[in-house]
Amino acid sequence: MGSGIYNKWQQLGGKGNLLGCAASDEAEAGASPQGTTGRYAFFGAGDGGLIVWHGNGPRAGQAFEVHGCTFKLYQSLGGTGSWLGFPISDEYDVPGGRRSDFENGFVFWDEQDVDRLGSDYQNFDLSEAHYELCRDACSNDPSCRAYS
Repeated sequence: MGSGIYNKWQQLGGKGNLLGCAASDEAEAGASPQGTTGRYAFFGAGDGGLIVWHGNGPRAGQAFEVHGCTFKLYQSLGGTGSWLGFPISDEYDVPGGRRSDFENGFVFWDEQDVDRLGSDYQNFDLSEAHYELCRDACSNDPSCRAYS
């Protein structure tokens, strides 16, 4: 993994972060409609994710993560080569959900539209910030269908 992607992965917490460990080698990212080029690596924790490093353009040298439902949607649209282009932010909290910004738009995850049948672990205390704790809590509750 190249230093830009590796450094971002370390900044997020390394192997204990929400992305987990790399699930692919680093590869060339498809050019965006804005002409941005760079590299990416996939990660396998939870619903998956990726880190994308900008090789040129106004954010050259910066890397951003995309994960979970936003990652799945982004990939289904064509990733960096889609109309959204390269990510220009990590996912962040906004009223009512979470948001990820891209060169030509954004993806908003609305927590009201998430199927939360069974137990809602959205606001429970964790001893550490590790997705495994959410996963384990969910796996121990037969009515839990998803965790994040």
